[in-house]
Amino acid sequence: MDIEQKAVGRVNDAILDCDHLKPYIASIDRVPLTDGHIDIHSSKDHTKATFVGRVNVQVKGQTVKNLDRYSKTFPVKRVDLEGYHKEGGVLYFVVFMGERGQSPKVHYKVLTPYGIDELLRNMKPAQKSKTISLKKLPADPGRVEKILNVALQAKREVPGSQLDAGLLERITTLKLYTDGNIPFDEPTILDRTNQDFTIEFRTAGGMIGALDGQFEFVPEEYMRRQVEIPVTCGNFTFERPFRRRIDKYLTEVELSPGLKLVVPDTNESEAVGSVSFTTQRYLESRYKDLGFLMECAATGEIRFGKAVAQIQVNQFLDDHEELKSHFRFLTELRELVVGVHGNPELVELETLDQRRIQQLGHLKPMLLEEVERKQEFDRPMRLRQPLGEWNIELVFLEGKKPGEWRCVDLFSKELHPCFVKHDLDAPEDEPVAVRVTPYDILEVEELGKCLNLNLEHIVEAYEPFAIYPQSRAEANQTVLKLIHCADKHECRKSEFLDAAARLNEWLIENEGEEPLHLINQLQLKYRNSQLGEADVRKLRTIKREASRKTNAPASTIEVACAILMQDFDEALECFELLNDEEQENMPTWPIWNLMPAEDLESVPDIAQ
Repeated sequence: MDIEQKAVGRVNDAILDCDHLKPYIASIDRVPLTDGHIDIHSSKDHTKATFVGRVNVQVKGQTVKNLDRYSKTFPVKRVDLEGYHKEGGVLYFVVFMGERGQSPKVHYKVLTPYGIDELLRNMKPAQKSKTISLKKLPADPGRVEKILNVALQAKREVPGSQLDAGLLERITTLKLYTDGNIPFDEPTILDRTNQDFTIEFRTAGGMIGALDGQFEFVPEEYMRRQVEIPVTCGNFTFERPFRRRIDKYLTEVELSPGLKLVVPDTNESEAVGSVSFTTQRYLESRYKDLGFLMECAATGEIRFGKAVAQIQVNQFLDDHEELKSHFRFLTELRELVVGVHGNPELVELETLDQRRIQQLGHLKPMLLEEVERKQEFDRPMRLRQPLGEWNIELVFLEGKKPGEWRCVDLFSKELHPCFVKHDLDAPEDEPVAVRVTPYDILEVEELGKCLNLNLEHIVEAYEPFAIYPQSRAEANQTVLKLIHCADKHECRKSEFLDAAARLNEWLIENEGEEPLHLINQLQLKYRNSQLGEADVRKLRTIKREASRKTNAPASTIEVACAILMQDFDEALECFELLNDEEQENMPTWPIWNLMPAEDLESVPDIAQ
């Protein structure tokens, strides 16, 4: 018996052990390209009714000196590869036989159409053969049937076919067929040269095909994902960190963009963890990152939910003392910002110079500890203390001792009833004075840059003046200023819009559903993407009622309603009907910020 007959016999023996496979492999070549085929059935009864499909096979025999050490590769002729390519692929067997009488070993390679196409592309024009890598055929019949199934499913592969973007978008299901040798417990590049697989797709319309290309499989635990497990060290907690496994023994926990921990598995004593710390730009983020790190260095203990882990970070800190000093500075600065009801998340540390830092250090005990200091003032004064791109609005008042002064937050409750606005254009014999709040004395630019607005208590500041119509008119102007600020400062948008909404609701409670208040209410909802059908109907009603009137506010209300209903052509037509003064004022209102820039090209220069 020659080597080819022995090889076919070995392959037939392996296939006959599989309940769902039936081989038809000839020991003597009678047809070109293949030696036969293997039929696949859905049950042990090999009938026409159980027939699933057919896979072409090629069997080669190879003698080697030593079966303990041999190359698991085999050269395949170009002409054969081209033939297999046309036939929809082939299951290629090579049986290695030892000269010392050792038991032969059956190896295989599923040559799929896409895989053959890749082999041919990588061959030089004059190259006559290509060496392929082989894998040992498993003894388990179930795994052998998996290999045959890959070869069967791969017959759908059509090299050269193009999938357009529209078809890719309609794909609803992807199914990966493998021979069972691809590890799915770690990230894997699916490589047809060394691995046997095919990927089936199905579209919403029922189309079935096979995907070509390069693919990477990443297990879910290796994907960066947010987890509902708080991570705590001392007084610092990160509620929803990101987590991903980075190798077999290590997991990365990303607490913030500036702080990452690499934690070894508890049962891996040889794996080494690490800490990655990068200073963040903003006060709150850097304070929290560094505070967590300092606590960890002190205690060596981190809590993941209810589980406690020991981790030593001192070895990863280059200059522990310098970090401790910087953390003390961050703590002092944060106490000041929080003490004046500011948001430390807004303070960009790189914008602070040494001079401003010294000024803030001087002010902190005056603001938070009521320390009085000597100042060269001759009367109470307002002071604007820069803090990066923001300001802290303060007032200096006379202290208990002559020559000493105390510093008070402009928006403290102590100062709420202390402001009066005078109309300088009023006749001297009829002076006009209006009771106002600190919010009314700041212009839009000043209000938007002020860090210590204490907006949670804005309604409380106006409440004592609810009985004064002029004070309520000032409150309405503050609503408009806050909306302007929200449009200009995206990072504080929700803060400003929320305060404007609460103050506007207070005005509605005290003055009723006046059209101007309703317009403000609806433009606030518009900015929060909360304008619904009921709101649009309300706008139509307001616009209809305004169109029946001829006074100035009614005309501008029509413009505002059209803008909120996104009928910008109508808004421009209504705008053209305004008088010169109304056209000059309209673009100064926040409602005008909602007009698309392209629709303003036809508007007179004054409106732009």
